[in-house]
Amino acid sequence: MSTGYLLPLGAKTILSNICAETQFEESLFRCEDDRFELDMLLESVSSTMKRVEEVLSSVNENIKSLETPIQVENYFSALNLRCIERLYGDHGLDVMDIIRKNPVVSLPVILSRLRQKQEEWTKCRSDFNRIWAEIYAKNHYRSLDHRSFYFKQQDSKNLSMKSLVTEIKELKEKQQTEGQCSPFFCYWAWAGHCSTVRV
Repeated sequence: MSTGYLLPLGAKTILSNICAETQFEESLFRCEDDRFELDMLLESVSSTMKRVEEVLSSVNENIKSLETPIQVENYFSALNLRCIERLYGDHGLDVMDIIRKNPVVSLPVILSRLRQKQEEWTKCRSDFNRIWAEIYAKNHYRSLDHRSFYFKQQDSKNLSMKSLVTEIKELKEKQQTEGQCSPFFCYWAWAGHCSTVRV
């Protein structure tokens, strides 16, 4: 369970308008989104497997009374039906028709396919956990630094050749009006670049 606040849908968009996301935050958000999607897939498959097992056991008990096609919607929730459709891709609707016509034959096949997908996605999650751990370790502390982008921008602006020359000219003019000589200008003058030295 997350210890942070839950944000409503679209809150990430609202927050991104307030403060810009860094590339490190974006990496963390992407990992979190991928992890959420995979967890939702696994939970959906697990829930559908339980429901298919329940329906299959009740169908096997009442096999003689099932002379008419069953109403799939009475036994499965919309999420379960969507999981089965997604499992078979383009043929999902055809599979739903087959379940209605012959549940005794089709449900064991669907159950084995659900188990296969659950094992596959569980292995996938364990593989991704290592990758996500590396990404989290690499980007977590960097994502906490929200001002680095602005410091880098300001540094590149302040350290440009034009900015440095302007600053040196301003310092020289200020010191000339005050009648002082900075150590840099005194050394510069002492080295023979200037005919007079003011102390």
